[in-house]
Amino acid sequence: MLKNLDMPKVVSFHSLHFQSDETSTGLRRNEYDLVRILLPHVDAITVFSHGVHLAVTLAFPEYREKVHELKHGIHSYPAVTRLKRKEAREKLIDFLLESDLEKVIKEKLNRGRIFLDADAVIIGQTGFLSPGKYSELLYIIRDRLQKMIPQKKIIAVRIGGVRESTQKTYAKKLRREQDGIIAARDLEDVGETLKEAGGLVDTDLKRLLMKVKLT
Repeated sequence: MLKNLDMPKVVSFHSLHFQSDETSTGLRRNEYDLVRILLPHVDAITVFSHGVHLAVTLAFPEYREKVHELKHGIHSYPAVTRLKRKEAREKLIDFLLESDLEKVIKEKLNRGRIFLDADAVIIGQTGFLSPGKYSELLYIIRDRLQKMIPQKKIIAVRIGGVRESTQKTYAKKLRREQDGIIAARDLEDVGETLKEAGGLVDTDLKRLLMKVKLT
């Protein structure tokens, strides 16, 4: 088809790889074969990262002028990069409160405002939910960081939407693995603060444990 089209031809590649060991340049073998066949018959191709641009131009240096990088995903927003950390966290909370999160989660976010805690370290991931993104590692990293820097509060946040049934299953799995429970003895200011934040409290330790179990 491309051979017979009498017009400028530009092909945009959504997903090419550059860390594969299937070829010496990092492309996967099937990708290498496709690009090799395609390049002679197009005026240009676009790729979405520095790594892919390097992989393709190394593999096909004779077509270097046809390969153009068009950044995908996280673009350059100077106004955002100039935000102070507190401003950025406030905007993150506002975004979550305006999203389609469940009402009970929004209420907890609004009461707790833990993201604004100066001792909190936020790690996270965005984008549609897919097992290939290994989002469950967030919780492992969170737990390890918490042990490494116990004086900080490590918060793991996963923001993303579901596109298909398999991703719904994966989202449920992530929800089971996340630990959103904050619980403490109802003692003086600690208990009062935690109540206001929507956490679990009780003066009796056995009852508190039962609340955690039932949550």
